[in-house]
Amino acid sequence: MLMRGLQTKLGIAMVVSALASACSGGGAASSPSQGAMRTSPATAITTSPTAAAVSSLDGTWRSEEVTCAQMTATLESAGISTKQMEATGNSCSNRNRTVFTIKTADGQLVLFSSQNGAQDQEEWSGPFMVVNDHTIVAGEPPCGPITYHYALEGDRLTIDVVKDECDEIGDLIAQTMIYETSPFTKVS
Repeated sequence: MLMRGLQTKLGIAMVVSALASACSGGGAASSPSQGAMRTSPATAITTSPTAAAVSSLDGTWRSEEVTCAQMTATLESAGISTKQMEATGNSCSNRNRTVFTIKTADGQLVLFSSQNGAQDQEEWSGPFMVVNDHTIVAGEPPCGPITYHYALEGDRLTIDVVKDECDEIGDLIAQTMIYETSPFTKVS
């Protein structure tokens, strides 16, 4: 659910075969299997969120401007193969310059994107919860929740996808491109 809607709205998150081949050098990377796609161990979600952790993530966070080539490199670094990118049939070629914005408040996360300098467009919204001082979850079944590790240093937020409950490789690709290509900076 989390990324199915996002994939449809964004029409992104993946690389067409020509672009993937051009940007990747055609090397075969080790490939995560479908389902729980990352090798990072899943964090048991038993800790209650703390007021300090929740309030430190509330606000508006904006990524740096990223290119399709940067998103493709992020995917390759995450062990997603060119073949897996090609299999999604989607393209980030229309995303020459993308900025992602996350707004969090009251247990809700709203994701926006701005492509090629255009105005922000809402891409996804749904529940999120701070599990502890380094783990958040977002979304709900049938394609979630998705578990992320985060690190907060001042006004700089980095997010890594840990476990994606969705059985679609396209969902993991989109999650990785959005959250791992660039850190986010708190803007309000």
